[in-house]
Amino acid sequence: GHFQAADSLLATIDASGHGLSDTLRAGLLASAASLCYRTGAYARAESLMQKVVTITLKRDGPESDAYANDLSNLATYQAAQSRFDEAERTQLRALEIKRANHPGNNTQVALSLHNLGDLYMQMERNHEAKRAFSEAVAMRRILFPNGHERLAESLRGLAIVCSDLGELARADSLLSESLQMTAATVGENHPGFGRQLNEYAILAYRRGDYDAARERFQRALTIYERELGPTHPVTMTITNNLATVQSMTGHLEEAEHSYRQVLERRRQLLGERHADVAFSYNSVGLVLRRQGRAAEAVSMHREALDRYLELFGQEHELVAATRSYLGSALRDAGHVQEALTQLRAALSFREKTLPAAHRDIIDTRIDLGRTLLRAGQWSSADHALETAEQEIAVSSNTPEIWSAAARAARGLAWAHLGKKAAGHDMTETAWKRLIEEYGRDDDRTRTALGFLEEIAQQ
Repeated sequence: GHFQAADSLLATIDASGHGLSDTLRAGLLASAASLCYRTGAYARAESLMQKVVTITLKRDGPESDAYANDLSNLATYQAAQSRFDEAERTQLRALEIKRANHPGNNTQVALSLHNLGDLYMQMERNHEAKRAFSEAVAMRRILFPNGHERLAESLRGLAIVCSDLGELARADSLLSESLQMTAATVGENHPGFGRQLNEYAILAYRRGDYDAARERFQRALTIYERELGPTHPVTMTITNNLATVQSMTGHLEEAEHSYRQVLERRRQLLGERHADVAFSYNSVGLVLRRQGRAAEAVSMHREALDRYLELFGQEHELVAATRSYLGSALRDAGHVQEALTQLRAALSFREKTLPAAHRDIIDTRIDLGRTLLRAGQWSSADHALETAEQEIAVSSNTPEIWSAAARAARGLAWAHLGKKAAGHDMTETAWKRLIEEYGRDDDRTRTALGFLEEIAQQ
């Protein structure tokens, strides 16, 4: 995590004037590429890795394991720039070479399968990711019958995909096994164990068990702070995750403090234009909006959007996500027309790039429906929210409770369209369902109550 020191060392080696062999030159370039990747300079990382690939191809040939390994790293840098089709071709070529070199069960083949699973997970192709991780797990179980850190990593990857597919019980079983295996392999004070705990905490969060999530995040954070320090990238990620639980459990000021702490550390470590810095601006913006500080939230989301656009251009999921956050904050701040512009742009991109009825599409559509309500476009709002309900009914990764949030807003549209009694009943029923799920003090419940009060005042 000491990126500036690493960069200085690499620069010193490069400027030393001593001739390096091709092997050492490739190693230097690969290290520099990894550093660029970690600090968000993805295009530079790819450029450096292309040079490594050229050296390895000339030195070892197009069918060598070394060439395949370098291709696999190159695919990671291509994927970081959202060039997923290209990354898939590169990663599949690496796997093809290794399968040809090592028929049957082999550690190199298992590594490529794991990397392919990671790529498909980024691409939201979860069923293909599940197949790749499952094959990696099966192979590594044979290769490491007594357990191994690599097997634990593949179990973790498979668990994350299962969680995304809604298979929460299986995900819990896989993560529990992965956690126990990591503890047996490297011990409970190792960062690897902390990383597994972080994923186990995320699963608890998804299952709504916020107490377990908070305990696991805190335990993982203690390990990383002790072993790698407060400014290590993973330490900051876990701090951010813990802040999300703080926010969801109503500890908003505590969450804001944690988010801002991570933001400042990332700015110092990574500079102003890094993707992780943009992510932190979004995190602060989200908790500010939950505190009713919409204007401040707008400012934070604009900072994030500015950085993401510079890094990735218009066509990127992180840009779409930020537009969605910004649109919701703009609506709450009273800037309804700009909010509609941002939300429509986010929805358009997600409909083009994500599978039908994906939770991110649904989430944006519900926010668009709520914003159309604020704009007085009752029929359009009703249509958007009805479409969201239909998508929730067939979605593989969206909680059923989201339909209550959509119906709460939809009832207000009905009331304005001349169906006040039916709209009141729809919103009231949804509000009571949200109370059952989240309690009376949750943002989602209070929003539904606001819709109900607005109907009563008509």
